[in-house]
Amino acid sequence: MISDIDENINYSILSSFADDTRVLKEVTELMDSFKLQHDLNQIYEWTKRNNMKLNGCKFEHLSYGRNKDAKSYSTYLNNAHCKIETKNSVKDLGVLMTNDGKFDDHINAVVNKVNNLVSWILRTFETRDEKIMLTLWKSLVIPHLDCCSQLWSPIKRGQQQKLELLQNNFLKKVHGSFQLTYWEHLEKLNVYSLERRREHYMIIYVWKILEKLVPNFSHLQNGLEVGGIKSYENNRLGRKCIVPTIKKSSFQQARCASLTVLGPRLFNCLPKHIRNISNCSKNDFKKKN
Repeated sequence: MISDIDENINYSILSSFADDTRVLKEVTELMDSFKLQHDLNQIYEWTKRNNMKLNGCKFEHLSYGRNKDAKSYSTYLNNAHCKIETKNSVKDLGVLMTNDGKFDDHINAVVNKVNNLVSWILRTFETRDEKIMLTLWKSLVIPHLDCCSQLWSPIKRGQQQKLELLQNNFLKKVHGSFQLTYWEHLEKLNVYSLERRREHYMIIYVWKILEKLVPNFSHLQNGLEVGGIKSYENNRLGRKCIVPTIKKSSFQQARCASLTVLGPRLFNCLPKHIRNISNCSKNDFKKKN
């Protein structure tokens, strides 16, 4: 019903999922700001033609970068000709995005959510039986730790340990596991560490991109394809991903942790026969990974 919402977008990148729509534009000068407002106006006109009413109060503006001059004239109007509020963080499909490009706030929110959920489980269920506890953990808690983890997976050791501590504290409650170390818990209960799970999901998603099962992150810029995850074939090494070069900047650490950089590095660590797997279902690839 809304697949043609971007038909008159000339300067920006528009992405939609159900009723969530985001418009992205690089702003380096005043004219770029005018172009973004032009594209927003085209969307407002599209909604009028299709008898759709937008709630301008829900519009949000997030600005990345340290260009203070660009931010000073990055002011935009909603469909009611009111200024769109600029925020430091917005929630996009369940992930808390911040204007510093980091996911510290989202990780803290996940930790709080899981702590509350674990407390509810331990209060509600008296049993500490291994099978029941693992079922509760995998069905109620793990989804919050896995959801979109390819995007927000932390690279800081402190954040990784904070997440692993959630699983460690829960597994200690399992009957007969109190005296074991965390890694002994994992081996005894046949459970992956959360870091290994995130790496696993990253590798699978990179493979899906290479197999064209999901969209890539590339976009057209001056007629050329920019960004995204790309691969090449080597007679001796097999299929390998191209790892982007990271430039020194304030966003260097966040860039290193991103799927477009960390994903190809993890994929390249796989054995050749796994990297070369192609033309099969995702489940078949998971079994061999």
